[in-house]
Amino acid sequence: MSDEIIEPGKALAVETPAALPALPAVSQTMAMISQALDRGAGMDVVEKLIALQERMEANEARKAFVAAMAQFKAVKIEIFKQKKVAFGDTEYHHATLDKICAAVGPELARAGLSYRWKTEHLDAGTIQVTCIVRHALGHNEETTLRAGADNSGKKNGVQAIGSTVSYLSRYTLLAALGLATADQDDDGAGSSAGLFINEVQLSELQEALAETASDVANFCKMMGVEFLAEIKVKDLPGAYKAIDAKRRALAQKGGAK
Repeated sequence: MSDEIIEPGKALAVETPAALPALPAVSQTMAMISQALDRGAGMDVVEKLIALQERMEANEARKAFVAAMAQFKAVKIEIFKQKKVAFGDTEYHHATLDKICAAVGPELARAGLSYRWKTEHLDAGTIQVTCIVRHALGHNEETTLRAGADNSGKKNGVQAIGSTVSYLSRYTLLAALGLATADQDDDGAGSSAGLFINEVQLSELQEALAETASDVANFCKMMGVEFLAEIKVKDLPGAYKAIDAKRRALAQKGGAK
């Protein structure tokens, strides 16, 4: 996590109106409702037609959302890890939230998409952040992550919470949009498929770490990343080499008993 703080009340995402596409199927349903009323139809018929209209509107909105996301993903967006964070013997780079917002905002607006976050403070000090990506027609999809307060460095209580909110905001937005960040010297390669481990490789790595009772935070620190999904494919052999070394150490320890 970083020292980057979201100031209370500061809006980083702007809801941008977009031109709404015509919905002929919905218009036809409205015409049917109007005709039914003109013919003196009962409320049961009208209610069924209204329910049909709502289902059709939701379906049209969902299809518009999918098309808009496809339009957004067709544009090459480069997000570089430009900020260096160092405390103690920990050091890494990450893309700040404002840079991510600046990179994705214009293309999202062109596609009729916007985003916002919902933050909750759960039991046991856990902070939950949900990124909501919404289309102009109303359909939205959510991505949620949770973490404890970031007490690294010399942060006070409020700063520790703010740092976690910033951290989770960055990664829920990236996850919701299916984007990855790149090192400054990667020349944008970080947004290309195949650079980072995929979901299958991530799952297998998590299982190997669990089998060896490895501390994930320390493992990420050793790999020079903030979280496992940032491990690059080229670094995967080295990751397993470290895990195998711990597995052998555990086996030797068990055999010595």
